[in-house]
Amino acid sequence: GSFVVADIGTTTIAMELYEENGKKLEQHVLPNPQRIFGADVISRIQTAENPMLAKQMQSLVKSALAEGVKKFAEKSDTIEEMYIAANTTMLYLLCGHDVQPLGYAPFQADYLQSEELRIGEIKAVTLPGLSAFVGGDIMAGILASGMHKSEEISLLIDLGTNGEMVLGNAEKLLACSTAAGPAFEGMLQAQGKAVWGADIVEY
Repeated sequence: GSFVVADIGTTTIAMELYEENGKKLEQHVLPNPQRIFGADVISRIQTAENPMLAKQMQSLVKSALAEGVKKFAEKSDTIEEMYIAANTTMLYLLCGHDVQPLGYAPFQADYLQSEELRIGEIKAVTLPGLSAFVGGDIMAGILASGMHKSEEISLLIDLGTNGEMVLGNAEKLLACSTAAGPAFEGMLQAQGKAVWGADIVEY
């Protein structure tokens, strides 16, 4: 069988298809269709105060994920599961939880555990999060890097619409986040053509 991994970013949704042995077969990147409701998580939270619009945001992102699965089905007819990483607000909107507690002090997140849902015909599992503004995408980065098992101190930086950093090692991890805006993920117009913001950052 094969499986799909997805990262629901505030601006961009990235999906990849893997064989059971870990071989990557295909990838699919598309804009997060919820962007019409605002460029950042705070504007999405404010929009979601209207239950009908919250439902619409949930439907849009589910449809976008299903679109990716449908594309992958051309490469593999044995897709069994999807694993989803995302910031806490994106996961709340996907799973249909009330996002209002995330947008106001004390920024309480009551749904940080892994959850199961259906995307099209397949089972999807979300990665657990850490707090209202440090989500399952950062948890995935911690686990993938192995920094939580290392004696050496490492720094993990995720520069997206939301910027997060994790510093530490096996003894202790410290995490923080900030609103970075869509500068790194958003599409920009440069010299008459569209380019990704990340592509014009010089190191």
